[in-house]
Amino acid sequence: MSNKQNLMKRIETLKELNGLFKSVKNNKVRDLLHYHMWSEFDNMVNNIETIYFDIVVNNDEQMCEQLENERHNEIVTSKNMLNTFLPYMMMYSIIQQDTLLESNSI
Repeated sequence: MSNKQNLMKRIETLKELNGLFKSVKNNKVRDLLHYHMWSEFDNMVNNIETIYFDIVVNNDEQMCEQLENERHNEIVTSKNMLNTFLPYMMMYSIIQQDTLLESNSI
């Protein structure tokens, strides 16, 4: 999938979330959800601008290497977490499925 397709998919997801937020009847909750969404957008844009400035404008190789290391560490952490918890998640799913089958057969 290209970068443009990834971006468009994420924008569609955000539109769907915004639609969900609009359907919330409680004005306070709806406003709070929108506030947090916009705050996250602002933080994301600020971070990307900072990274762009450091890497492209300042030609900061250290920053580029640091970001690559962070990416690698996130992948390793995710893999380790899956290795740790996936067996338990699978066992839970099997137990739930067996319980459901038993209750349906009664």
